[in-house]
Amino acid sequence: METAVITVVNTVTEESEQVTLTETDTDTGVFEGTVATTFGSVAGVSNDGILNVRIGDSLRVIYFDALTDTGDTATVADSSIVMTQREVSLFVLNGSGEIYRVGENEPIVNLALSGNSAQKMSISPSGNGYLILDRFGRITSFGDAEVNFTGEFYGIDIARDVEQTPSGNGVYVLHSLGSIQGFGDAPLFGFPFFETIWRPFQFAVDLELTSSGNGYYILDHDGAVYPYGDAVSFGHVELELEIARDIELMPDGKGYLILDAFGFVHGLGSGSLVAESLQRYSTPIGLAQNDSHHYQCLACDLEIYRNNSTDTVDGWWILDIHGNITPVGLAPAPIVRHPTGEVFTYRDLEIHPSKQ
Repeated sequence: METAVITVVNTVTEESEQVTLTETDTDTGVFEGTVATTFGSVAGVSNDGILNVRIGDSLRVIYFDALTDTGDTATVADSSIVMTQREVSLFVLNGSGEIYRVGENEPIVNLALSGNSAQKMSISPSGNGYLILDRFGRITSFGDAEVNFTGEFYGIDIARDVEQTPSGNGVYVLHSLGSIQGFGDAPLFGFPFFETIWRPFQFAVDLELTSSGNGYYILDHDGAVYPYGDAVSFGHVELELEIARDIELMPDGKGYLILDAFGFVHGLGSGSLVAESLQRYSTPIGLAQNDSHHYQCLACDLEIYRNNSTDTVDGWWILDIHGNITPVGLAPAPIVRHPTGEVFTYRDLEIHPSKQ
């Protein structure tokens, strides 16, 4: 089997990468190869093995044939537009307790709760089960999610988030006053407590576990981040108007992204450059804040689009309370078939564990 070398050029940034193609079998004349890509609005380093791209960029593939059948030389080229990368599977939860797989128009779970009381969901590590937390602390399980975790009915609206341990045998419930309740194999590593004269009762908004499961982060509605266990602090943002909504950890464990209600994403640690790069241009490639859906404090949840080849964040999706999903960077634009509009209240956006 023979090999051939081609050059892939991003005609927007002029970055180029040489790629070696390998013949599929002896004398087939068919050659295959790949080049790793990552999100980048400016040129990366040519021939470093990773090509910076963003949606809409034009890539030109060039092959120089030093000896054709006629004894001459020839240059062959073709172009393509960057669209998306891999298949993803997203899920949304609304206040009625309906879970939709994004792209489908019928719910896969329907808890039929009244008063928009569904708060958050958690997908089991296998991807075949779901937990739904209501605002009063009760947990309902579906599929292979652990059925013994029913939560605790608090009688007041204080439950804010639910997270399963990596084993699927434990659950954390975050309360708005900052405390955490653990069930099963969910050890407590500490938590703040905001019920003082200096802190309002409704303060904590989101909980995120570290990749090891041996720590977690708590986000309050002003953008402060509280790390516990093996969680490491990379700072916080100072937001007014109580608009912090979600925190997502960077794949390298060295930073995080914080979503505010206007749809703007604040990066800290290794998330800083990512947030700056992804939000440099207007929607859909950049600022979700420029989208009219997000001007009225409607953004409610964030999910990152991870490049598994380079272990980087190449984009994200933002869910607003009416069910609209905005893609940013290389995150594929979802086909939304679930009900949307002002009569609906959506709470949570999650990605299937196998697609992360």
